[in-house]
Amino acid sequence: MPEWYKGKRHPNPLMKPYKPLQNTKGREFMNTILFPRFAKRFKDGDVIINIGKHWFWDYSFFFNNFELRCDYQTTDNDATQLADIVDDITDTKIPENSADGVIYVGMSDIGVDNSKAIPNCFKILKPGGRFLVSFHCGGTSPLYKNGSFQGFLELLKDFVIDEIFVVYGDSHSEMYVGSDPLSYFAICRKPL
Repeated sequence: MPEWYKGKRHPNPLMKPYKPLQNTKGREFMNTILFPRFAKRFKDGDVIINIGKHWFWDYSFFFNNFELRCDYQTTDNDATQLADIVDDITDTKIPENSADGVIYVGMSDIGVDNSKAIPNCFKILKPGGRFLVSFHCGGTSPLYKNGSFQGFLELLKDFVIDEIFVVYGDSHSEMYVGSDPLSYFAICRKPL
């Protein structure tokens, strides 16, 4: 982690110096379409938990701005990521039924056991709570190896899927550069 970043969140959550809309894992789609659609489903005071904090990507802007004031919290099992909560989602200590929204994006290619993580995301959501999930289907992604779209749907079997997106772009566009450029995104909810 660079010395300038220690102890604070970056003042610009979309990280303009790092060009988040160019060649950065589908960030253009996420920042312009997906996160705004997801954020519209919440009200002031709702608890939003972002699983897997990365210090380059701070999505708090979508949930704390001039129109919306949520209790946005980040989690990571790596304390160096400066997450609000140090927690392993595959063996979470976050209380059941405690979150109005859970964000699980960018986790599909980092070796997380999704068969444990996704059910734990379900558990920490309140009934009716919303879940935003993404999976990239290239490279080391388990979905790339194990079954693509059907595998994605199987991971979400306990949720009600409200919206689902299949995003494709060539390897020189906004998608994952240098690998299969197919990604799945879904906005789901925990049944009442």
